[in-house]
Amino acid sequence: YLTPDLRNILFSLLNEIHIKIPQIKLDNLLRLKINKLSPLKSKIEDKYGIHIDRWDNHYSIIYYINDSDGDTIFYSNTLGDQLPNWTNIVSDKNLTYFNEIKRVKPKKGRAVVFKGDIFHNATYPLNGDRYVANFNIAEGSIKKTLT
Repeated sequence: YLTPDLRNILFSLLNEIHIKIPQIKLDNLLRLKINKLSPLKSKIEDKYGIHIDRWDNHYSIIYYINDSDGDTIFYSNTLGDQLPNWTNIVSDKNLTYFNEIKRVKPKKGRAVVFKGDIFHNATYPLNGDRYVANFNIAEGSIKKTLT
């Protein structure tokens, strides 16, 4: 259940993203969530938490709610026919299959749009909390000008 205040905040975020990236039609929103990461007492591996959000054809949007450290890292993968086993590979910390291809620093108001089958993760911030809104949108909802 969404409280009216939370509903207003989420729809304001959706509207702001639509203004910044008008090619996105938000009619087929598959998932929306807010993530908060807080600094940890000890450093962990940057590749911790590598994932994809969903298996279906979709785009992901990460919208940075505040300025912080704690980059988002995107990876190519060399899993090949091992792709169906990716969760086991990540769990076993066999991360040599994942090669960093891009790193994005959180900046308030920045939005990153990417194909949903790109592996990614967030690194934990060192100074203060990191807040993002994460959207998954059905592939047909984004005009091909973004691909």
